[in-house]
Amino acid sequence: MLTKSYRTRPSLALPEWMLRSERVQEFIEIAGPDGRPTTAYKCWETFYGVMAPMVRLAVGKKLERGFEAWGKDLAARVELRRSS
Repeated sequence: MLTKSYRTRPSLALPEWMLRSERVQEFIEIAGPDGRPTTAYKCWETFYGVMAPMVRLAVGKKLERGFEAWGKDLAARVELRRSS
């Protein structure tokens, strides 16, 4: 398993107590339908701070759709490179 995570940096304009986030991406080797190894991809972002509920209400669904699109596009890119 390979895990990458990214965190926002605090700033004077947006201190950590107000809003911070962490994005995690995991690449996990699993058995494919034919028994051969393949990779599962999981990605999520967590928001913390007093503004986190407002972010969820304002853009939560858009973020979810964006993560789904990112995963699908990533898979398509990998498959394209694999078939070349």
